[in-house]
This record gives sequence, C-alpha cells and structure tokens, in this order.
Amino acid sequence: MLASLIHRPIGVLTVLLACLSLGIAAIRHLPVSLLPDIGLPQITVQVTVPDMPAQQLYETLVEPLRLQLIQVGAIEDIQADVRDGSGRLRLTAGYGTDADLLFIEINENVDRAMHNLPPGTERPRVVKADVTDIPAFYINVTQRKKRLGTDYSKPSDTEFMEMSDFVHQVVCRRIEQLPEVAMVDCSGLTMPELCIAPFREKMEALRMPWSLLADAVTEAVSEPGTFHILEGELQYSMRFQTSLLGRRDIEELCINHGGRIYRLGDLAEVREQPQRTAGMVVSDGTRAVTLAVIKRHEARMAALKRQTENLLNALSKDYPELVFTVTRDQTALLEASLHDMIRNLIWGTLLACAVIFVFMRDVWRPLLVSLTIPVSLVLSFPAFYAMHIGINIVSISGLILGIGMLVDSAIVIVDNMTRCSLSGATAGQAGIDSAREVFNPMLSAVLTTCAIFIPPVFLSNLAGALFYDQAMAVTVILCVSLAVSIIVLPVLYHLIYRGKTPRHIRHQTHGIHGYGGCLYGCYHAVLKWCFRRRMAIWGLLACSVIGGILLFLNMDRQKMPAMHHDDLLLDIAWNERITAGENSRRCEASVRALSGSVRQSTILAGVQQFLLSHTRAQAESEATVYIQASDASETSGVARKATEWISEHYRQADCTVRPAGNVFDLLFADREAALVTRLRNTDAQPVRPQDLDQILGEITRALPNLSVKPPAWEEYIELLPRRDRMSLYGISHSSLLAFLQRQMQTGEVTRLTQGNQSVPVVLGTDRPGSLAMLRQQHIATGQADVPLAALVRETRRAVPRRITADADGPYWSLPMSPDRKDIPETMESIRHTVTDNGRFSADFGGTWFSDRRTVRELGMILCISILLLYFILAAQEESLVQPLIILSELAVDLFFTAGLLHLCGQTLNVMSMTGLIVMCGIVINDSILKIDTINRLRQTGMELKRAVFTAGERRLDAILMTSLTTGLAMIPFLFRSGMGSELQFPFSLALTGGMAVGTLVSLFYVPTIYYAIYQNKQT
Repeated sequence: MLASLIHRPIGVLTVLLACLSLGIAAIRHLPVSLLPDIGLPQITVQVTVPDMPAQQLYETLVEPLRLQLIQVGAIEDIQADVRDGSGRLRLTAGYGTDADLLFIEINENVDRAMHNLPPGTERPRVVKADVTDIPAFYINVTQRKKRLGTDYSKPSDTEFMEMSDFVHQVVCRRIEQLPEVAMVDCSGLTMPELCIAPFREKMEALRMPWSLLADAVTEAVSEPGTFHILEGELQYSMRFQTSLLGRRDIEELCINHGGRIYRLGDLAEVREQPQRTAGMVVSDGTRAVTLAVIKRHEARMAALKRQTENLLNALSKDYPELVFTVTRDQTALLEASLHDMIRNLIWGTLLACAVIFVFMRDVWRPLLVSLTIPVSLVLSFPAFYAMHIGINIVSISGLILGIGMLVDSAIVIVDNMTRCSLSGATAGQAGIDSAREVFNPMLSAVLTTCAIFIPPVFLSNLAGALFYDQAMAVTVILCVSLAVSIIVLPVLYHLIYRGKTPRHIRHQTHGIHGYGGCLYGCYHAVLKWCFRRRMAIWGLLACSVIGGILLFLNMDRQKMPAMHHDDLLLDIAWNERITAGENSRRCEASVRALSGSVRQSTILAGVQQFLLSHTRAQAESEATVYIQASDASETSGVARKATEWISEHYRQADCTVRPAGNVFDLLFADREAALVTRLRNTDAQPVRPQDLDQILGEITRALPNLSVKPPAWEEYIELLPRRDRMSLYGISHSSLLAFLQRQMQTGEVTRLTQGNQSVPVVLGTDRPGSLAMLRQQHIATGQADVPLAALVRETRRAVPRRITADADGPYWSLPMSPDRKDIPETMESIRHTVTDNGRFSADFGGTWFSDRRTVRELGMILCISILLLYFILAAQEESLVQPLIILSELAVDLFFTAGLLHLCGQTLNVMSMTGLIVMCGIVINDSILKIDTINRLRQTGMELKRAVFTAGERRLDAILMTSLTTGLAMIPFLFRSGMGSELQFPFSLALTGGMAVGTLVSLFYVPTIYYAIYQNKQT
C-alpha cells in the first residue's frame, strides 16, 4: 500500500489537509476546564430540623435514612455528619456509575424510609453532584456603605434582608441563565418572617388567650381542597382562595371573643423582621451573601469568566448600591495553569526542534521531523472529541509528554530513509524499505509505551479517573504520530529528494560526522571498556536491585505532591455555646490581627446554606475563614500568626489550616490525620460522657507522647415539668409548651407563600432574653399568675456536639499524628487498651492507610506494566531471553531515578510513581531498536561483536536525539512556575532523570549484557 501512496502525493496531501481541517474544527468544540469530567458521582441527602439536638436528630431521622440507603448497591462509601438542627448523608458511588439512575434509586429509598420517620417530617432534600463540582469562583455581594457626615454606616438588618431577597430572586437567576453555568449555590441569606407580637396589657385586660391569634391566622390560610359541583350536565370545580398575602391581610383578620369582634391589628403588632440566622457570611468586614458558581462540565472556563464579568459589570451599573467581589477564582488558576502548560508545550516543541536541527544539520530533514509535531497534535483532536476528552491540565500534560515521544518515530524513519538513500536507493524506494524495516520495532515501542500508560487508569478513586485523560492523550498522539511517520513522511521525503543522487544527499546530511566522528570514538572507547569489565556490569545490576528495594522501602509516602498557594482556609471550632453573631465578631477580630498581610477575606460563620458539599458542614459555633495573602511567600506566616492569635485569646478554640485555592488540594487534600481511631460502642445504648472520658484517659496513659483530642460535648439545659403543680393550677402540658415557645419566639403559626418563597408567621414577643429573664416569667391562669420556676425543674446534660457515622454505624473519631514508623505500634497499644476496657471496639483509618494503599496499588501496577512489556516484547521478538535483557535495564534505571527523587526531597506519591512507571515504558524504546538492529545484522552473517558495535553506530544519532527531545520536552516543568508545573514536577523529575540514566544504560549496559549472554551461546 505504501508503494502506491508514494506515487500519489497529491491524494495523500489532500486527505491530510482534510483531516487537519477536521482537527481544527474539533478544537472549537472541545470543553476547556481545569479538571476532566471524572464521573464519580456524589449524592447528598440533607435533613434540616431547626433547634433539634444532634443526638435526637441522628436517632429519629438520620439513622433510619442511613440504614435504608446502605442497601443501594452502587454506593461505595456513606458518611453521616449530624449537628444541631441539620444532618448530612454523603454517598459516593464508584467511577463510571450512571449518576441519573443512582439519583433515582436513592430518591426511591428515601421515599421508603419516610415510613419509618416521625409523622409530619419534611422530606429530606436529595442533591446530585460530582466530586469535581467545585465552584469555578465565588461572588461576594455586599451593600455599599452609606456616608453619614464624616463616617460610613453599615447597612441595617432590614436593609440586608431586602438585599438578600434581591440577590436570591434576581442576581442568582441572572447568573444561572448564562449558558456556561450549571447552578448557583448561595449562603449568607437572611430571610424574612412575619412576627405577631401581642399587646400584653390589652390581651390580659380582655382575658383573651394568645391562642386565639394563632387560631385566626391558621384558619384563614387553611385550604380544604377542591370541591366538585354539578349544574345540569356540567361539572365545575370549586375551591376556597386564601386571602392572606402579607402583613396587612393579617392585621385585618377579625376575632370573635366574648360576643365582640376585634381586629387582629388592634390586639397585636404585625411586623416583618429578619429570621433568626444560625450563620452568616462576612466579606472584608462587611456582611455579605456569597454565591458559589458551578459550571457545566462541557462548558469552557474562559467563556464562563467572560460572560460572568460582563453580567456583573451590567449589574453594577444598574444597581450601584451593590458591590460584587469575585474570590477563590478557579478560572484565574485555570488561565494561569493553561498558559503555563501551553508555554511549556511551545518551549518543549522548540527544544525538540533545536535538537533535531543540531544533530541533522540540514534544512529539509529537520523540517520533516518537526512537521510531525503540529500535524500529530491537530490530528489528535478529533479523537479527543470522539472519546469525550476535553482540554485540561491533565490532557495537556499528556500532550506535552507525547511531544517528546512522537518525534521518536519521525527521527527513526527519516534517519533510516537517509541511510537507505546513501546506500544507493532512490528516494521512493528508500521510503518503502525504511518503513518496512522499522515498522515492527516502532510498533513495539508504541505498544510498550501505551502498555505503560494504561495500567495507572486502574488506580482506585480519583487518581485513576484523572490519569485516564493523560493515558488516552499519550496513546492517541503516539498512534497518530506512528501513522504520520509511516505514511506521510515517506511521501514528503520522496517529493523533496526524488532525482537527487546519494552524493548530493551525503553533501546535505553531515549528521554526526560533522563533528569529526569524535562522539563515535568516545562511544567505541566506553563500550570496549564495558566489554572488558562485564562482571562489573553484572554487579551493577545486583546492586541496583538490592539498593532499589531498600530505597523504596525507606522513602516517605504521600498521596499527591505538595504545591504552593497564596490562600488558605482556617477551620475554627470555638468549643463554646456562642451565637453566630459572636462567632462572626471573633473571626473578624482574628482577621484584623493580620493587618497588612491579607488581600481579601471571607468569613463563613456558623451554619451555611449551601446545597452541595463543596464547603464543610459546620455548627453555629464553628467557622471557616478564607484568607488570601498579599503574597504566596507570606501564606505560612499568615497561617501561623492567625493560629497563634486565636489560641492566645481563646484557649478553648481549635484552629486548623488547610489549602483553599488549589483544586487538586480540594480533591486530594488529606482531611484526616495520619491515624484516626474510630471508637464504637459495643452495645446499642447511647454512650455516656464518663465512659468515653474513661477510655480516653486509658488511651492517653498508654500513649503519653501523643496528644489525643477528645470528642466535643455540649451542655444542654433540660426543663422537666412538675406535673403535680401543673395539675394544681390547671396548666396543661401543651399550654406550658406554647408559653415557652412564645417567650423564646420559636412557635411558628403557619407559612405564607409570597412569590416563590415561603414566609413563616411566628407568634411571640421580642427576641428571647437571658436565662435569668426566662426564670422570672409568670403564666397567667384563672386563679393567679404562676411563676415559671415553680412549674419546671432545671437540669443540665452533656450531649455530643457532632455525630459521625459510616456504613458500620456511629463512631467517635480520635485524630492522632504519631511518626509514621510508630503507627503500627500505636495501633497495637490502642487495641489492647480498648479490649481491656470492654465497652468499646476500635477500628482505624487516616492518611497512613490511604497513602500506603495508593503506593501499593502503584507498585502492583508497576509489576503488571513490566509483565505487559515482557509479553509484548516476547511476542514481537519471538524470544524469551531478549525481553529479559531489555527489561533488566529497568532495575538500574529505577534505582538511580528513585535516588534522584530522594536527593531532591521528593516523596513516593501518585505523580512521582507514575513518572517512574512511564519512564519504564520510554527508556526501553531505544534498547528495542538497538537489539532489533543487532538481530538484523547478525541475520546477514555479521559476527556478534561487530554487529553490536555497528548497531551502536547506526542507532547512536537516533538514540541521542530521541532521548534529548523527550527529556527537553519535560524540562520546562522542572522550573515549577505554576500549578501545572508544580503538579508535574515529580513526574517530570522522574522522567527526565530516568531518560538521562536510561540513555547511558541503552548505549552501554544493554549491548554489554547482550554480548555476554550470546557470546556464551555462540561459544
């Protein structure tokens, strides 16, 4: 087929141009995002019951839901997190699970669980998301401060409530209308409520119970449903229409008491006021509403940012009293990362081309090789589109890696065509003969490289899903480059060199002979030295095997490499029963203590209203503070200063620091300690604080050098009714409860529908006062005013502030941070202590387990990859010995590369281990070509030693060029100028170092071992 194509260059070129047109068209339709669409669905089931304690909420609502949902087969992990008033069940499915079907199945199970929940329970909210549904950016909306004389005043609560309604009803809807936006998740809203505050004196003078006001409102909004009425042969539907739409309608209600009609507005004040909030958002010292903008998976980040900026500019002009601040901008991170990756792509291409020009010292041949880079890149994009692979930092890193390798095929084919031409063949015949000669070894090289890239896809969880794009990118570009090298380059070579004599070609192609053959002489000298010291080469192999095993066993392990960032999150637990307002005040004070070092801050104090799980769940006494430092170099100093200030002023508070701006940190951050002990109660009874304190004391005594942080408890006030006194004064339990609800303004009468929101109507006095004021209240009866203190008895009880559970049930988490080498001994001590106690059982988790599991998986993948390489080479070479010669060099390469990682302070993580695996597949390509050449020369009758030296000369140019192009293509990542480079640094270091060592091994080690083995056979 190639012989016919060479003589039809116009047809080949027109087909090539048509394919390039398709590639250019495909680029415009590829989604551009920071991360690939992983397809690892998460379903969140949210339960909200205001003012219900965590223990009661877990036992009555969350536990029945958990028992029902663990029956869903596709669920791999279920985590329950319950706090006062709210509970969240997060269910994670396996990679590739159909999120829509899973969502339907979970909703069906929630409906079944409703039968086991208390009557009147509101149906839990089920939210479908993906683990990569991380907000593209946040928008903080604040009101502009008003100028009053010489001072600026903050907006009042009523003004902020009005702004919240506007943001929720208008701004969110406008942003969600953008085609690139999937949804807007908001928090910090203050919603309105209608409060009916009776005139106490007038109600007491009329001896009118407050319940009449509640009954009047309830009856006015009740809707009995639809009635059907017949009129002749026609049937009509009839229904009552409620007339209560707002405050004025409630004021006009009529109440009949004692035969007289009273207007409700004359008996009570009806006012609209902000609902009590358990959380708030503060942006740069001003209360705000924060909007988390979630983009569509197929959307382009740049288009999303551009459209949002245009919309915010228009809103700022239309509503100048509002201020819009964009924070935690992942699009800026994407732009910087993609710009960095594209720059590295260009530099890698230029360096590869420079190497080709230096070695070939010609015009046309380097152009032919360099042409394969843009052509292969463009031809790869239709395959990207067909395989649903977008443009992201993972796929671009695969393209950059592929650049160094795709020119290998072009270099080999062009170098071989030149040698055939110098031997007297015509340009067309040289192309045909070269393609036939090198196709098998080139195909082996492509297959071995692809075999190395495919196994990391099977890593568990996110790591394997993320590397799918990289593996597919490398596989596609290598296959395309092989096709271009075998089909297009011979045709172009024939067009350029047809009619030219070997003398003319020799004059144009100095090659490495232009350097006086000095390099050939050095190569022969070193190779002869190795031949004379073959035992030293075998010793090098043995030392590499032993040293590599010891080195891998003693290197530190972690999941992902550390990356720099200029922002952070402070997770604060005040460990006190404080309100959201006090929580916010403390957070603002801690931010002010960092004056001069903070560019922007956002405080999420108390319970947040986000639907998705991109922000951690927290109680009213907890907070998350986002801080963007003035410079990345100040981040660690800001974190240290903030934690020191909080610990100095609030000794009971716990403050932890975690990264914020890096999407990989959000996905892969170690949110657990190195070792987490999960204590579970051995019986079904609730755990008493004294029992837990006892086991914690025993664990602390067994591990005196470790800090054991106990679970947080809260003290509740319980009011126990004195039923004998209530009977004496004729006070029922319901009337006592109604009185308490009115005093604490927790008695919701009904809800009114206003637009698309539901506004609660509450009956009560002003906001609740202190506990001392509550004790002084009196209940009016027909006999006398009875003090509340005489009717109830007050006790205090400790309950857990937070309850966590997994598929095995509830547990109490004890995070610890011992030295990693001491963790097995620590676990054994805890097991003995818990067994001796008898009231608890213990199991363990933490990053120590996940890191070891990940590295163990990578080790298994490395073994599988090497086996695949062996099988492919054995099938290609029809030999069982020669693949062992090629693969034996991996022991030397891995030992020296792992030593380089250790010297550079790198750990064994996903990226460095993947770099080692990929390096194994690349470095053997040169050895494959060299051994194939030696075999061909021996088949012609050439003596063994001469065949080895001749093959080395013939492949020296190609080996040096391919090694340099692959290594230089990765060098830009070693400068760590952005997130993409930082992520790829361990990968690039392993690959570049491995290529440097592997080149020397291919040039000298492999020929020596080959000669040593076949010399004995020949003898």
